[in-house]
Amino acid sequence: TAGGASPGLQRVTATVIDSPTTTISTTDQSPTQTVDDGDSGRTLAVTSREQWGANEKYRFDRRGRELWPEMFVPAKKLIVHHTATRNDYRDSAEAAAEVRAIYYYHAVTQRWGDIGYTALIDRFGNLYEGRHGRGEGTGREYLSAGVVAGHDSGYNYGSAGVALLGDATQAGWPMAAENGPMWEALVRFGVFEAGRYYVRPLNPDGTAASSDFLRSDNVWTVGMRNVSGHKETNNTACPGNAVMALLDELQGAIHSGLADTSRTGVTLANRRPGGRETTVGTTIAYEWAAEQPESGWSLVGYEYCIEGWYKASRNINITYLSGYTSGAQPHQAWTRVDASTTRKSFSPAKAGQYTFHVRAVLRHDSSGAERRGAYGARHTYLVR
Repeated sequence: TAGGASPGLQRVTATVIDSPTTTISTTDQSPTQTVDDGDSGRTLAVTSREQWGANEKYRFDRRGRELWPEMFVPAKKLIVHHTATRNDYRDSAEAAAEVRAIYYYHAVTQRWGDIGYTALIDRFGNLYEGRHGRGEGTGREYLSAGVVAGHDSGYNYGSAGVALLGDATQAGWPMAAENGPMWEALVRFGVFEAGRYYVRPLNPDGTAASSDFLRSDNVWTVGMRNVSGHKETNNTACPGNAVMALLDELQGAIHSGLADTSRTGVTLANRRPGGRETTVGTTIAYEWAAEQPESGWSLVGYEYCIEGWYKASRNINITYLSGYTSGAQPHQAWTRVDASTTRKSFSPAKAGQYTFHVRAVLRHDSSGAERRGAYGARHTYLVR
């Protein structure tokens, strides 16, 4: 400022949102839609966008063009937030109004075109669908796998973000310990998301599982926990110390929740020295092995995916390079091999981010049912 004067507050903008009424009843429980994960057989009950009253017009400009087109990158990390809103909402109707207000703020006030979270959870244990996914209208996907949200700058491409409704730094915060409806819903969400992305919350020795994470701006974060709080990745108080203090317990609860199927994991070795960056045309090679399956399960094969995509700076869209089905809203594509195949090499033809995923396929000895082991393995390369 001129003359060395101290900087002063120049303007304050207040955003007041009137959330319209919906058909949600004034009880603790909201209506739900069942989301299925065919690979694991798990289901999750969520209050869909239609059920919490999302106005889908917010997602489009006056010409009908989508403001924030959906992109799809499988999650390698789960990130926990709080919404920093009030804690004294009285029932599911008021909680849904809070979700609509956050949606309006993100989509309209911030001009994002949609809500930034993958999902939200209220104090009553209701789980709300966040970011819009594949398809429109009837028949669309609910809680679409891999849809890129906007909850953590730099980390959105390759993570799922769940927001706890309220302010964990203020009085009245409902989740002071690892119990209660909000906690139970957070664990359910964590089990479902970790299960469908084959994310390991704990190492075999019980310590927090972590790995280097390649941000969308091609900057590495070393040793990022697979289940993290927002303040671990950006300069923020979110999700509050009360939530951060429970993340160790959350990792353990997710691990325990995945015991409904085989928790057999895979170890993956990168056979190219130098580890995580290379150039176009260089051969990248991997070798893997399954951990010993639990009693009653037998290893019958593996599935792998070479997920590749490129994102230009200052562009929210990505170009899919490998490891996806065809179409504008693709799914992750897996290749099945037998149990004797434990090596794969490839040479990327274009610059981008490439992550090699591998998971074990097991057969239950008595029922004959096939399931993927709960914990896959992955390794990312930045290819220039």
